[in-house]
Formats: sequence, structure tokens, C-alpha cells
Amino acid sequence: MSASNGSSDLPVKWLNDLSLVPPEDRSLVEQAVKSFPALRQGMSKFQIQRLLLNDVEYPTHDSKYWQCALELWVRFTNLKSLQFRFERTNVRLERARRRLKKLTKLVPFQEPSPDDDLRTKLLEITIRELEFQQQVTMKEVTEALREMRAFANAMDSEEPLMEHPEDPEAGELEKWYYKGIVDSTGVRVQYDGSNHGR
Repeated sequence: MSASNGSSDLPVKWLNDLSLVPPEDRSLVEQAVKSFPALRQGMSKFQIQRLLLNDVEYPTHDSKYWQCALELWVRFTNLKSLQFRFERTNVRLERARRRLKKLTKLVPFQEPSPDDDLRTKLLEITIRELEFQQQVTMKEVTEALREMRAFANAMDSEEPLMEHPEDPEAGELEKWYYKGIVDSTGVRVQYDGSNHGR
């Protein structure tokens, strides 16, 4: 998957393409576009390590590892969806470009249709819209990969400490015991939200 200009930065042309925005609000649009490259659309590394993979929700190395595996899989399926969306948009973009080229190509001795100018404008709008969608999709891919790297790093640090690396369900009793949901035999206990700790 590659964007037409290979960049996840929004081109300046998107700023000039907002005729609906009143002049007094132009700075808001400029600020949004300026922040786009650094914008984090997903979870930050801090959120992943401290809020998602915390010791209360995932009190064992096994539970952290398998949660990371699940998070990686979810992001992989999202990447596949983004890939298909990107490919479909590329086809639509190419089709619009071909139609525009065909429409603007003058045939000798042929009078243009009265609506040719409107068809041309509509195709130009469609092309700009699809190019914008591609930029946004590439940003989503970048963000999904950033999150995947964080989860993969967390998995790498948890794996050597796991007690049951071959079976995601083998450490379930320990996980739920440390969370205070079950006792050491697996019988459910009253859960007050506190962590028994390791």
C-alpha cells in the first residue's frame, strides 16, 4: 500500500480546498492540518503499558502476553480492512481519472455536451475527495503499525517470564485469583474491585 506522494502529511492543497470555512475560522483548519503528522489516533505507548496492560487487569505475565497477542490480532485485522479500503479507493480514483481524461479529450468535429463542464467539475471533486481519503487511510495504517510495535515489544518483554507460554488458558486460574475474582480453587468470590497482588 503506498500513497500517491508517499507521505502521511496532509498537503497544503487541502487547506486551499475548504471554501465552506469562513475566513475568521481559517486558523482552526490550519491548526488541524499542522497537527496531523504528529496526531496520535490510537493508544499511546504509555496508555498501552500503564492503562491497558496494568497489574490490576492483567496481574500475570501470561495474561499480559496473551492480551498483547489479542491486541496484535485486532490491529492486524484492522490493517487488512484498511488495505482493502485503500485498494478499492485506488480503483475508484483511477476510474475517475480515466473518465476525466476521456471527458476532457476533444474529438475533432464533435460538439461538447452542454453538461460536460459539470461532469468535469464533479470528477475533479471526486478525485480530490478520493486523494484525501487515501491520505487519511495511510495515517490510520501508520498509527496501527505504531500500536502493533508497542504490543509486540510488550510481548517480547513478557514472554521470558511466562509460566505457560504454550497455552493461553493454562494461566487463567492464577490471573483470576490475583484479580480477586476466584479463590485458589477457582470458586468465584465476591469481587470488590481490589487487587490481591502477586
